[in-house]
Amino acid sequence: MDTADQFVKEIFSWITQGEKYADKLKKLAGRLESGSGGRNTQEHLTEVGNILKAINKTVTRIRELFKELKEKKKLNSNPDPEDPKDPEDPEKLHRLILADVLMALGRHGKLDMSNIDQLPERLIKFLANLGFSHILTSFCVVLFTFKLETGSESFQILARSRSMEASGGVKLAGVGAMAYFLPEAIDSWSDQIKNNHVTEASRSLRSRAEQILEITRKLRDQFNTIEESIRKLNGIKNIRENINKNQYEKNTLVDYTKNTFKTAEVQQWLNDTKQPDVLPRLEDLVVSIYNKLKKKVRNKKKTELIFLAHGSIEDQMIPASSLLPPRFITDVLLYSPWNCFLSAEAAYGIAKGTIRPDADPDHRQFKCTSPCDGLTEGHPHKPPNLPRNWNSMRISGSSNIPKIMVSPLGEQEGEMYTRFTDLMASYGEPRGKRVVFTYKAPDFDILPFSDVMLAISVVLSFFECEATVHLAAHLIKSPKAGKMQEEHLSQQYAYTVDNTTMTVPEETFS
Repeated sequence: MDTADQFVKEIFSWITQGEKYADKLKKLAGRLESGSGGRNTQEHLTEVGNILKAINKTVTRIRELFKELKEKKKLNSNPDPEDPKDPEDPEKLHRLILADVLMALGRHGKLDMSNIDQLPERLIKFLANLGFSHILTSFCVVLFTFKLETGSESFQILARSRSMEASGGVKLAGVGAMAYFLPEAIDSWSDQIKNNHVTEASRSLRSRAEQILEITRKLRDQFNTIEESIRKLNGIKNIRENINKNQYEKNTLVDYTKNTFKTAEVQQWLNDTKQPDVLPRLEDLVVSIYNKLKKKVRNKKKTELIFLAHGSIEDQMIPASSLLPPRFITDVLLYSPWNCFLSAEAAYGIAKGTIRPDADPDHRQFKCTSPCDGLTEGHPHKPPNLPRNWNSMRISGSSNIPKIMVSPLGEQEGEMYTRFTDLMASYGEPRGKRVVFTYKAPDFDILPFSDVMLAISVVLSFFECEATVHLAAHLIKSPKAGKMQEEHLSQQYAYTVDNTTMTVPEETFS
């Protein structure tokens, strides 16, 4: 049997033994109160003592197994080239142990764990963001009950938190649950009975029985909480596994999204009664994006997602942070200035990551998009004070940006996409963590980019994968847009005159 499975089995055995111990104490108290103790009292105390010895032996075994589990995690945790932290870092070790114990708890509870064949250590990092912070609290209660420590700082902080107090963990740890199982208590009861202090003995026996039952009840509550959470985590995995067949419960997906992405923007969007198509749109988007990304991001911790589409901007202003649903999207980078077309060469340079404005400002070139109506001869298309960096939405934060609309590349894709694929054939596809996601018809519609980003975040959360998203799309002013806030947009990043295209020289790729 696996060490984690044995560890869990022994804890449940300890709980059962504790309940049996409390039951014997109550029965002995009843015999004393009824006056039927007699000569058999010492025999009963001996029996109680034997149960207590077994209980304390189980505690020793629990501590030995936990030590063994820690040592195995240290030995079997191979360094991850994507994670600079040492595998024996206390925080990482804590997560590895918790992952093993949760899997063992699921198996102990006869849960179908086929969809969580391996609970990734990195998923533990996201428990609080996924609405499962109570798992951490419950696990902390269990460890403190048996005086077990992982050595992690977050574990110590949690032990002192209000959530521990609310769960009853502080009471258990503060009093010291093991103090109720000291063998000295039996000697004390024996002396009281011999000295005919029967009333005091029976009261003490009942009080100790109630205290022990309180401990075992709270521990069972903690395990019930964890088991229910595992069921929900299993449900999340079911969404991931069944989404391709469209067999998941839609309400589950919506609830999961609400619980995972708790920013005001997301909550408002999901609860928008003025747009009855919001939830069906989310569901359709998640299914389509999942189908396109499942093979590309599976088993990845981090990825660089190049989002290739047609794009435009509207005169409505929104916070830049609305493009960043929490946790799974680390940043969104916009490449062209506002009101600017993007050439196929620039889109390919974005996909390959070869455009370096910080190193060579001439990597970006601006030209007139024919016909160049309304501009005087020689009017510069390159915006003044063009930053030597990309437009990061993470850095922009609460700054206002235009609402970005993305539209799919058509059935025939057109000249830009054909040129893009030709460049990939000539110079190679993006490698490593860089993944191109093509927003193509007929799977997708014209939608706000913020909606698409939320759906991408939901899909990434299924794989516990983080991504930086690189938008390779035009950011031209929509024909329906009114007057743009050109001065603000010039200060926020850069704004070009009408009919401007950003491109890069082809030698950038070689």
